[in-house]
Formats: sequence, C-alpha cells, structure tokens
Amino acid sequence: MKGRKICALAALSTLFIGLGVSPAEAAGPVTDAGRDAGAYPIMVVATLRAKPGKGPELERAFSGIAVQVKAHEPGVPLYQLVRSRTEADTYKLVEIYLDAGSRAQHRVTSYYQAARGTLRDCIASTDPLEVFDAIR
Repeated sequence: MKGRKICALAALSTLFIGLGVSPAEAAGPVTDAGRDAGAYPIMVVATLRAKPGKGPELERAFSGIAVQVKAHEPGVPLYQLVRSRTEADTYKLVEIYLDAGSRAQHRVTSYYQAARGTLRDCIASTDPLEVFDAIR
C-alpha cells in the first residue's frame, strides 16, 4: 500500500507541473502554521465499496458528476472514479482541487447534491478519506 501512495503522490506532482504550477507554488510549507491554508492544491482519494449489484449504478452516478465537474469547475482538474481489478465492487475516487475553495464549492454544486441520494443507495461502505497536499 505504501508504494501505491508514493505513486499517487508522484502523479499529483506531475499533474501540478503539467498545469504550470511548480511543486513549490503548489505546496506551501509542510505545516499549515503561518500560511493561507486554502491556497494550495489538494488531492483527495476516497475508497468506496458498492453494494452487490450496484456497481454499474454507482459508476453512472459518478460519470454524470464528472461530466458536470469538467464543464463547470475549472478548479477541479481531475475527478476520476476507478474500479479495482482485484477487489470486487471496490472503487477509488481520485479528486484534485487547485485550492480549498474549489473543494468547498464542489460540495455545494447542484449536481453533486442531486447525486448524493443515489450514491448513498449504492455505497455499502467507505474508508476514511485520504487527503494529500503537494510537496515542495
């Protein structure tokens, strides 16, 4: 699992560079002390387990949200659901927000709010969210 997290962090750094944001600009200091805590990119990884038979519905719901995110949320360069090849009904949702404001705004969009009921009906369990900050 440690190797996967390192790969995810390397991908995050590569994405920031691709967006024209240097790792130093993206990250800020290692701690929040003395910095604007909302002014740095954030990667969120959610682990979701679908109820038996609900995977396709879960995928459709997230695909619908992803289309809206791409069209209306420039502060969210990546919003991607991926399915495990090894664990049945297990998914990861990978989200990258350019700042805390983009993350907060995403949570209150009409399309996200509208999909929440469907998502609750499809998801059997989740792990605690993993939240990453870019590294200098």
